[in-house]
Amino acid sequence: MKREATVLETKVSRLGVRRLRLLEETVQHEAGSSFVFEVNNVAMCCGGANWIPDDSFLPRITRERYAQRLINARDANMTMIRVWGGGIYEDDAFYDLCDELGLLVWQDFMFACGIYPAHPSFLESVALEATANIQRLRHHACLAIWTGNNEDYQLAYSAGYYDPNAAPDASSSFPARVIYEELLPALLALRVVQRQECGQPVGGRRSRRSVARRPPHVGGLGTLGAAVPALQRTWRALCVRVRHAGRAVVGDAPILSRAARFAAVVGRL
Repeated sequence: MKREATVLETKVSRLGVRRLRLLEETVQHEAGSSFVFEVNNVAMCCGGANWIPDDSFLPRITRERYAQRLINARDANMTMIRVWGGGIYEDDAFYDLCDELGLLVWQDFMFACGIYPAHPSFLESVALEATANIQRLRHHACLAIWTGNNEDYQLAYSAGYYDPNAAPDASSSFPARVIYEELLPALLALRVVQRQECGQPVGGRRSRRSVARRPPHVGGLGTLGAAVPALQRTWRALCVRVRHAGRAVVGDAPILSRAARFAAVVGRL
């Protein structure tokens, strides 16, 4: 950046070049479509993890801490990291390291678990924040896809606010559809070519409830649940129908006394 002959600021960025496509194709003998990422003409199995801020006090997150976590992910054979919409747009060091380590990034916009407004001043604020981060991140080879939010459609549907047959309307009971389906896609179209989904989880263009089409969350199956036959059957049934699981919730080990009571209840089912 210059003012006449004076250099005011210099920024050097690395640029990665690759071909990435999201394949949504007919699945023979099954409902819905595929949901497969293809990098340089090679289809990938995108196993990975959700990323939340590494510390409640952000200045304590160093490049070294990012590197430790992301190297662990790579060494665990992960190929994609999802930046959760209830967190933050991570520091440049995070995306630089994902570029270096060959980790794809599924990037949520920062909306999560809520019914957000869509009045003009809020839309203006959203546009400024989204534009700043789109422009900051768009050169990264790791960036695979943007998602409008985390679970907002799911919440609106459960509350009776979401009608998939109605057009987005800022005066409706689910006004943020204007953000997810109009504002954010328009900003991305102007500045990058990455694909955007309206929200996460989502079932598809025609039915955002259909797990046979787009990425749902697979939740409520904790560490104990993996050892309980009834929940194992639930897990297997979900895995058969899911094309791309946006999140599988695995909790920490519970207190043993509570685990015993839970196992006794499940054993009677």
